[in-house]
Amino acid sequence: MKKFLLLLLIIALGILGAYYYITLSMVNVADAFFTTVKKEHNITKAEKYLANDFKKNTSREQLAQYLVNYKLSDYQKITWGYKRLLDFNANNFGKTGSIEGTVVTKDKVASPLKLQFKQENGAWKIFALEKVLSKKEIEQQKIVNAYTTLARVTLHTLGTAVKENNMTILYNSLSQRWQKETNSTKLRKAYGIFVEKKIDFLPLDKVTPKLTTLNVAKNGILTLAGYYPLGKQNLYFKQQYITENKVWKLAGLALQFK
Repeated sequence: MKKFLLLLLIIALGILGAYYYITLSMVNVADAFFTTVKKEHNITKAEKYLANDFKKNTSREQLAQYLVNYKLSDYQKITWGYKRLLDFNANNFGKTGSIEGTVVTKDKVASPLKLQFKQENGAWKIFALEKVLSKKEIEQQKIVNAYTTLARVTLHTLGTAVKENNMTILYNSLSQRWQKETNSTKLRKAYGIFVEKKIDFLPLDKVTPKLTTLNVAKNGILTLAGYYPLGKQNLYFKQQYITENKVWKLAGLALQFK
């Protein structure tokens, strides 16, 4: 009986040892990935820690944007806590797994973080990455989304005015303050180059701009700045708004391709 119990103990210790070794290996890969992203800012080098399926479904640009959006490219610290193997059956044990932890961003917001792994050529590779947003981050994201929509509406209005060669469309969207300072003729001088070059902004309705500035000054002026990622040449914009009857109305608009 004692020999049997000893055998069970040895087996249990062996399983725990394997479990510890596997999870520690995944932690090492995760730490190496995030260290490369944060300290070296090198997405290409960090890709060696990713599974082939991950790379097939996610471009470098998409990954970089995800890391920036969710503050994973410049975090304060990441701690790994609860770890588990995804599959305990004989066929999959040790072939797939996951680790869970907590990431603390530079603004000291702590959020859960989960990575899933699979074995490729005897090495652990990340095939899924998920950061669960905190309540504060969810509210912040809602605000960013709302102002991103405002920026998109403004460009759509300009695009329609350019497409129809009718600056009255843009004029009607302006704040009363700006309307007093301009007219359709002045707007044509300012933005007529887009009409002359037959630039079509309307396809950008399907592109989500990236906001780099979202600021409300003490004088109440809202400034939105950012760009539309278009590949080799992006469209950069700066928009300013003031409130009229509790609605943001356009008070300034500048665009530049570069």
